[in-house]
Amino acid sequence: MCYVHYLDRQSGASSSSYHFGAIRAALPRTHRRIDALSYRLTHSCARTIDAVKVPITEKALYQRINRKLRERGEVLKRARGHVEITLGEYYVVNVKQNFVAQHHVSLDEFGRELGVLAEWESLQ
Repeated sequence: MCYVHYLDRQSGASSSSYHFGAIRAALPRTHRRIDALSYRLTHSCARTIDAVKVPITEKALYQRINRKLRERGEVLKRARGHVEITLGEYYVVNVKQNFVAQHHVSLDEFGRELGVLAEWESLQ
């Protein structure tokens, strides 16, 4: 949330009634330069929130998915060699019954489906 919208919530006024000079004057002296720069770069709250995505490595997401699948008795595997043609790069194996539960699994979509990849995170 940008400082303009923060002030709007505090006072109940709309952001159109504020002028940035008045906001800058209301800031403590130590924060004026930082807030003035951040206001110029991103003065829209939607832009500041949507633009920030935390990168998650493929290995970290692989481990998160496997932790979640372990509860169901399944394991995510990565295909090697010629098996990749039939099963895709990633596939899920049911360990209890020893069969392929899912094939051609996309890590990003599967992670979001399981709830291990939040909307503010992205696969690196």
